[in-house]
Amino acid sequence: MNLFDFLAQLRALDIQLSAENGKLRINAPKGAVTPAIKSELAAHKADLLALLTETTPIVRVSRAAPLPLSVAQEQLWQLLRLTPDNSAYNMYIAFRLCGPLDIAALEKALHAVSERHEILRTTFPKGKDGTPIQAIGEPTVLLQRESVADATDPYSSLEAIIAAEVRRPFDLQAGPLFRPTLVKVNSAEHVLILLMHHTISDGQSFAVFYDELDHAYRQARGADVPDWDPLPLQYADYAVWQRNWLASDAGAAARTYWQTQLANDVPSLLLPVDHHLTQRPAADGQFIPLHFEHNLIAALRKLARREGVTLFTVFLTAFDVLLQRHTGQTKLLVCTPVAGRDRAEFGRMIGYFNNTLLLYTNFSAALTLRDALQQTHSTVMAALAQQTFPFSEVASFPNLAHTPLSRAMVLVQDSAEQTLRLSGIDVETIPTFNDAVQYDLSLEVTAADAHLQGKLTYRASLFERETVMQLAAELIGVLEEMVADLDGEIGRITSPDAYPDTAQVSVLHPYIAPHTDLERNLARVWQDVLGIERVGIDDNFFELGGHSLSALRLFTQIREEFDVHLPLATLFEATTVAQLARLISENSDNDQWSSLVPIQPLGDKTPLFCIHGLTGDVLWFRLLGELLAPHQPFYGVRARGLDGVSEPFDDMAAMAAFYIDEIKRVQPEGPYFLGGASLGGTVALEMAHQLAERGETVALLVMFDHAPYVADDGSQLEKLSRGALHVVGNFPHWTSAMRELGSRQVMQRVRRKARVGWKRIAGRWMMDKANGVDSADLLDYGSELPAFRQRMIEAHWQAIAGYHPQPYDQPVLLLQAQAQPLLSTRRPDIEWHTLARGPLSIITVPGSHEGIFKEPHVQTLADELRFQLNGAQKALHNGYVSKS
Repeated sequence: MNLFDFLAQLRALDIQLSAENGKLRINAPKGAVTPAIKSELAAHKADLLALLTETTPIVRVSRAAPLPLSVAQEQLWQLLRLTPDNSAYNMYIAFRLCGPLDIAALEKALHAVSERHEILRTTFPKGKDGTPIQAIGEPTVLLQRESVADATDPYSSLEAIIAAEVRRPFDLQAGPLFRPTLVKVNSAEHVLILLMHHTISDGQSFAVFYDELDHAYRQARGADVPDWDPLPLQYADYAVWQRNWLASDAGAAARTYWQTQLANDVPSLLLPVDHHLTQRPAADGQFIPLHFEHNLIAALRKLARREGVTLFTVFLTAFDVLLQRHTGQTKLLVCTPVAGRDRAEFGRMIGYFNNTLLLYTNFSAALTLRDALQQTHSTVMAALAQQTFPFSEVASFPNLAHTPLSRAMVLVQDSAEQTLRLSGIDVETIPTFNDAVQYDLSLEVTAADAHLQGKLTYRASLFERETVMQLAAELIGVLEEMVADLDGEIGRITSPDAYPDTAQVSVLHPYIAPHTDLERNLARVWQDVLGIERVGIDDNFFELGGHSLSALRLFTQIREEFDVHLPLATLFEATTVAQLARLISENSDNDQWSSLVPIQPLGDKTPLFCIHGLTGDVLWFRLLGELLAPHQPFYGVRARGLDGVSEPFDDMAAMAAFYIDEIKRVQPEGPYFLGGASLGGTVALEMAHQLAERGETVALLVMFDHAPYVADDGSQLEKLSRGALHVVGNFPHWTSAMRELGSRQVMQRVRRKARVGWKRIAGRWMMDKANGVDSADLLDYGSELPAFRQRMIEAHWQAIAGYHPQPYDQPVLLLQAQAQPLLSTRRPDIEWHTLARGPLSIITVPGSHEGIFKEPHVQTLADELRFQLNGAQKALHNGYVSKS
């Protein structure tokens, strides 16, 4: 095995090497260093030590002298000098923000992230000799502001704004190269467009940006500056390092590797295009979705494990086999993007690090699929070991000067990519598609747990849609053949007759007319949104041209016409009229509506079921559930009526009985772990009483900063004394919690408290009466919610007002927030001392009533809860708790 193949194998096994005082140091997972690996290490020891000790260090360089661009930046700069209107390298993503957005804090956060990362304020003017240099500016980020709130069709206007913004070219010399835009849809909804030019960013850069914007936004809402340390290195330091590395022995060795791999005559890839154009339009990209059956997905994963290869290798092999059949070529050249962050110093930087690898394979018709798979695996591993060497340097090799290298691309990525979070805001990614494509034909696959999502992206100026649909069907057929018989020869299994009809049917759908009123009405909405004349019930939304904000328009009209609220993510599960109609019908049937939400279903322990609060949703449990992974199952129980169709409960006993039936679908018998916050705590208590009446046991009842209302028999003097002590002791914590809210939310709360105070004085507000109380009294942003959500909240308040909790004699865990409401004389610990007749554990956790579920306090909450649940689990196993 040569040195480069061996390094690739070590990287695949997560075996890390270092050199120290002339000795080879190995850091590897347990059992990874086999006798065969040890033998190879001994054989290559001298070469490995030479390579490791010759690594060029990366250091901070002076900003006084002109700073060069990285190799990739300079290549892109030269390209865009020739085509300045090209928007193919505009990188963007759009987010829907629902909730009380603090715009001033968002602007401060954007400024803080720009101050932290020099590249976000860098431009590329010409230096004295005419070559571009990096010019680092001051941290000034202008958040562009737009509004569609007064538009007749706000979502059409929103789509037009996004389309115009993402296609507007950047001026690399003048800048700015980072353009954030905030569009107001209404008082409770905004859309944030984050747009960066590729010269300053890549895919991993967005993940870094999301994390730091969230941190800076939380700090800004509290009038603080981010508490992060300055970055020791910036992208400009990387650019200088890269130039030095290319001139080093390591860079020379990498150059030799690629020259050896591509030494012979490399033919152009002859794609099966329908039209031959020398000039491609900049924005003519379209795509065909790929539909993978569940059985095929499971079989592909099993095949990869059995053969010791990655899913990427499987899909690349299938793609190459497909190309070999259509082109007749045995030598195939396909690109794939890589992160290019193979050093720890690059991990937290924003910048253009990603690189393109050329994967050069030689497939003959007599080759078996197994041989092709293993050959591709070796090619990929060897290329990954040399991923630091820039693609533009490879493209400059003399024998490649007249070979188009960017014709076809394969990408397989993990869906667990980081997305934006903003404290106190529901953030939803808006599905978008940039029609300014860089490749003529691309296979893109996203692996998500047990699912695979894929698409073939193509240039419409070169391919007819029917051609690519046929390619998609054939690709599915090749994958099915790989699963069925790896020993079949490529020439035999890639004949047109080899593909089963099901492979074609999975992509090509005949027109089937709607046959129910719901389907006809949905088809009419699709026609209106997509601007087409005919929609069949099995037509795919994305295949019909739906993308970007047309999804927002679709779901807005569905909500208005069918009175059902569905999240945008539904469209990725139900992509046809028939599927969407079935989903709406199920949601319309109260018997079919499921309140259970598997926030974190993994683990073999007794699950914890947490009941929703006053608002009905369980979003505030999301971070807590994730932090309990992977051993503690965690289910949220959301309110009936949250779908906008079902009637909400206004009676506590009926609500509890319904939720018991729901949780028994997951856990048919006890002992149970129940929890709740706000209203949910009262519901969980009633559920525990009802389960006891059924002969079941609740091993632990968890209250998140909540106690059901208990009448206070104390004197007025006692109440005043207790209240005064509470205000004095709680004031520092309360002020800290208020800083988390931001100025807008503080004003909302002040207005709500004033409104409630007036109602109390007027006698229209009583704890045991629901009359005269509406959602605006109960929530700071209650008046901004949709009408059906307001009705649901008011129904929940009526359920609270009519409920009288009874004492409870089983174990209770109270996780009480350190910051309590300032002027309230009621505290959960005091009230639970009245209610609890059995074991009562009280633990104080940092944060406010809402803040304990948010960063940074949610980690403490999760740690305390995990410890208590583990103790309760042990008690169950040791027989201390009755398993009725």
